[in-house]
Amino acid sequence: MKLTYFLILAVFVGCAPRELPHPALSPQEVVHINFLALQQNDSPELDHGIEIAWNFASPTNKENTGPIERFNIMVHNENFRPLINCRHFEIRTHFQEKSEAEFLVLIEDSEGEVHSYMVSLSLQKYPPYDDCWMIDAVIPMRLPSKDGPRVAFFTSFNYWPAPFL
Repeated sequence: MKLTYFLILAVFVGCAPRELPHPALSPQEVVHINFLALQQNDSPELDHGIEIAWNFASPTNKENTGPIERFNIMVHNENFRPLINCRHFEIRTHFQEKSEAEFLVLIEDSEGEVHSYMVSLSLQKYPPYDDCWMIDAVIPMRLPSKDGPRVAFFTSFNYWPAPFL
């Protein structure tokens, strides 16, 4: 009964079930859904992937980046443009506590350049998103040069050595 109601609700609001936050999704699945949506941004229509990313933005994230029109402009700026229609992405590292998670995601943009992003998520506590993992921030990170010294990313949770590429 609940699944039927969810599917009807998803169709009613114009979103497929994997395009909306749901308690059954793990933080890694949320990151994967978002990066896949941005990789296929203009399918089935222009900026559809950005709409999906907006759906998974936490209420705090939306307060800082919204409304959706402003969010769309932000995703098209030079810091986040590599995410749109990227060739490949890889969720490399993660750290998870009870209600917070972080992932390092490497992407190869449409020009073949590699970029990295730190994705922070939190488990929501209030309706309509209680028990749903949602994205609080996507932060562009600098990668080490292939010839340069190894550097480290420091996050609020942990120390992660940067990968050699």
